[in-house]
Amino acid sequence: MRMDHRRLYAFLAVLPFVLISTVNSVDPSTTTDCFKHTKMKHIASKPGCQDQVIYVHGCWGRCDSNEIPELEPPYTAAFHPMCYYDTYTTATKTLSNCANGVDPTYTYINAVTCVCKAPSSSESAYAYRPDNYV
Repeated sequence: MRMDHRRLYAFLAVLPFVLISTVNSVDPSTTTDCFKHTKMKHIASKPGCQDQVIYVHGCWGRCDSNEIPELEPPYTAAFHPMCYYDTYTTATKTLSNCANGVDPTYTYINAVTCVCKAPSSSESAYAYRPDNYV
């Protein structure tokens, strides 16, 4: 009977370490989920002000997409969601080195939560910028 208690205590002692290491390990090469990135590099550009680097909260990750072949044009039914903000806050930064008479405020959004969803051209700009990550 004592041996069973020792095994139980050993299991309970090791369990938190196993759970912590599992929760904290996200492999970006295999995950298909969205995450909040807390330090994305962005160039704040406004006419009459000097460009300034700011860091914003954005979304990163990979979403599960698919294409189903069809016999009629366009020959596929595609679903390609992207990692996108689900909720966000608005932030304002005061830019330095602005010309006289130019409002130095620059307003942008910060992601609070992220989700995979189908893109909308009215809400998204599609571009690859490798300088976005620090």
